[in-house]
Amino acid sequence: MRADARANRAAVVAAARRLIAAQGAGASLTAIAEEAGVGIATLYRHFPTREDLLYALAVDARDRIVAITSEHAARADTHPIEWWESCVRALAALRPGVFIAEAAGAQPAGTELETLGRVRADMLAAVDSVLALAKQRGLARDDVTPVHFQLGLARITRPLPVDLDAPPFDADEFPGAEEHERWLVDVYLRGLRP
Repeated sequence: MRADARANRAAVVAAARRLIAAQGAGASLTAIAEEAGVGIATLYRHFPTREDLLYALAVDARDRIVAITSEHAARADTHPIEWWESCVRALAALRPGVFIAEAAGAQPAGTELETLGRVRADMLAAVDSVLALAKQRGLARDDVTPVHFQLGLARITRPLPVDLDAPPFDADEFPGAEEHERWLVDVYLRGLRP
């Protein structure tokens, strides 16, 4: 693949990640192409179907999860509490609640179900690597599995049906969406402890 084609593909995946995180899986492909700075034909050349794009997002999420967990696993022995909280916050920032349900059904034409299963298995193995370290340091209960952990993050990072940052929500009374999500991650971290 030519360098410009790779750059266009990466721009489409990044734009899809941003718009789907903000608008949900119903984000239009035209809006994604515009956000990426490419034409709709370029988007379809790389991703002939919505399922192809969702599968690319699942692979992108796997790669990001592997990168985050690898980076954090290397620092597990320095300030364990801060290390664990930083890792969980970085994983939560991926907004798995937006993508898990959509990516679960993303099976592009011509791919086998095992392919998506391998992507999911890679994600869970990466999570398990840091979860095991957290358990060894007394920061996570022994009964927390990688699946429990990921589904918990998915639940707390699902978009609300209303925008807390827009009227009629009073900023003095309601937290903004980011502040609320930070609070939920704090509660989640406390709930994971033994």
